[in-house]
Amino acid sequence: MGCSGSVPKDTDIVVEPGESCEVLTRFDESKQKQVIISNLLDAQVIKDDHNTIIVRKLDCQMLTPLGDVNFEEKLLIIEPQEQNSIDIKEFFSTLSQIPLKNLFGIKIHLGAQYVKSSTDNDLQEITKFIKAISQTSDQLRFVSFKIPGWNQLSNKGLGRFLVGLKSLLQKNKRVKFFELDFENADKVEDIIVENIANCIHQLADNNKCILHFSLNLNYWIKCTNEAVQYLVNSIIKLGGANTSLKYFYLNLSSWGLCTKKGLTEIGQSLYHIADSNQHLKYFGLEMEDWWQCKQPESQALVQGFLKLSQSNSQIKQILLNFSNWGLGSQEPFQKLEENLKKILPKVEKQIFF
Repeated sequence: MGCSGSVPKDTDIVVEPGESCEVLTRFDESKQKQVIISNLLDAQVIKDDHNTIIVRKLDCQMLTPLGDVNFEEKLLIIEPQEQNSIDIKEFFSTLSQIPLKNLFGIKIHLGAQYVKSSTDNDLQEITKFIKAISQTSDQLRFVSFKIPGWNQLSNKGLGRFLVGLKSLLQKNKRVKFFELDFENADKVEDIIVENIANCIHQLADNNKCILHFSLNLNYWIKCTNEAVQYLVNSIIKLGGANTSLKYFYLNLSSWGLCTKKGLTEIGQSLYHIADSNQHLKYFGLEMEDWWQCKQPESQALVQGFLKLSQSNSQIKQILLNFSNWGLGSQEPFQKLEENLKKILPKVEKQIFF
């Protein structure tokens, strides 16, 4: 991701469909305005006009020069691309000591290869880092945490992280871009989804112009209809509080304990999102492996998508994934696909069932 140029108004921040979830077009594409830090020398050449700082290696020695950097209105991206193992705990513990004042945004993306053996203690240091940011930055517009594959997480560890995230969202009232991805956290339970819902409630309370919302809870296999209820209530609130969403993505694949009740509630929440936000450009919903649900039980989903297609003339891309459901007729989804082709003939559609 690159950045440059003069800073436009907040209303100029848009996320275009078809681009990756990470794209924030607040800045024009230009490598001249970003700096990539892979070693100590890179960290020593950060200038005031750099508006994006990308950390590719979690090396504590590189952090020393950052203490002298003015972080105001800068987007800090921590996205390691190392081949060797990394010490998450030590890095974020050290980073928490650096005053990151008035950041434009924070993005932490840790690949599964880095966190598969990590523990709650490692996440606790990231939580402390988030709390440190909440004390020094109250104008965040970009909040992204993408940490898939952390399968050693417990309810307690992730719960503490989400309390810290809620505190961060409570302090910041200009968030435009929100992304949370904890794919494959297969040990956590419904109570953690309630904590996520509380974060979304806080996001909706404080921010009335959210453009990008993405939530990936794929393979949270212990979640039940109760978790769906928590999530649905928060999404309905988010949809009602915002009329500016351009990008919406939700992944609840492998929630195999959920039944028709949860399915119906998700359909109702989609209806609210579509009814309140009529400028959506990208919409994605993945519910693969809901094996207790059969295709004939999908009427609420069908109605939600029809409302979406009828209300949003600007939509350009749709992703729907309902693969590996229980046995039953595929007729409802086939009719949905046919209707979407008629209503939105020029929209790029990916539909799996």
